[in-house]
Amino acid sequence: MKWVMASLFWGIIFQVNANGYCIGKFELINDMILVKAEVEGEMGYFAVDTGSPNLVLNQQYFSGETSEYEARGINGTTTVEKKLVKKFEWGCVKKRDFSVCLIDLQHFEKAIGKQFFGLIGYEILKKKELLIDYENLKIEQHQLKKSDLHRLENPSQEIRFRMSLHTPI
Repeated sequence: MKWVMASLFWGIIFQVNANGYCIGKFELINDMILVKAEVEGEMGYFAVDTGSPNLVLNQQYFSGETSEYEARGINGTTTVEKKLVKKFEWGCVKKRDFSVCLIDLQHFEKAIGKQFFGLIGYEILKKKELLIDYENLKIEQHQLKKSDLHRLENPSQEIRFRMSLHTPI
């Protein structure tokens, strides 16, 4: 298998192979999968969070415009700003000119002890399949149903889900 280096930034290497999928590293801190990604030309830590509807940025590092939305979570509600992001990149994921929410995520930053830029959510991930190797702290990004698991293996069981907004049920 031949590998080509796609990017080298902050010591993180994402490799792209001939089949077009990417392999990168992650850190596991307080049970959160943390990756380095670039938004608006700045590199920072993001949590991979399929429960988040989209890319959510930390108000501490990004500014936006007032919105009529509120975010609700286990700690209550918080105000939400909106922002047009011109460029977001994480491995094979590249997204341009899209709207995101900004909320106060300082509690995440305190929990991980690192500069925390935000959450990578469902809208960013929905066209990808992630294979996560916890033992080696590696994450693979594939196009849907294009991984070796789909080409070489047949599932022994299937569980059907339906989507309710961004959450499988």
